[in-house]
Amino acid sequence: MTWFKKHIKKFLIAIGLLGVALAGGIEMLPENQPPYEYQKVVWTRPTTDANWAEDVKAEQLNIRLDFQLQQMKENLEDKILRVQKPLYDKATLYPDAIKYEYIQQGLIEPELTKQVNERIAQYTFEYEKMAQSIERINKEIDLRKNGKVERTNDILSAKPSTEKEKIEINKLKKLKGL
Repeated sequence: MTWFKKHIKKFLIAIGLLGVALAGGIEMLPENQPPYEYQKVVWTRPTTDANWAEDVKAEQLNIRLDFQLQQMKENLEDKILRVQKPLYDKATLYPDAIKYEYIQQGLIEPELTKQVNERIAQYTFEYEKMAQSIERINKEIDLRKNGKVERTNDILSAKPSTEKEKIEINKLKKLKGL
């Protein structure tokens, strides 16, 4: 296959997009309501310790052992910095980079805008969800450390799935005299 045949499709797409841009441009994000519904993190951040004590239950943090909370926190913090932050930055700061990837794949309007918007929404949702989870974990750790919540009964109601969990639950039972 010659170089020309290999690259002709990309060339024709680029010429077509140039024509569209010169004729009036491609609108990245429509000004009106988008025709698609994207998943969003809908969450009202609690303001009191009592509200936080209930909010963390949404992710079942109240039944986690202390070492599990710490592992979850470390894993999420690592992943958000290593994976999600770059994706979120790309989506929010450089959406044209995402658009360019799809143009390279041969996508054209209206599918191009749809795919770009979906990817931006996906990256944004995943980043915001991870940030929310980290905040909840941090608050649960803080509530326990400061004696604002007592989670022994919640933790004991969970079924241990690993040997380490069984050992930690037995330690907790002995500590609480159960």
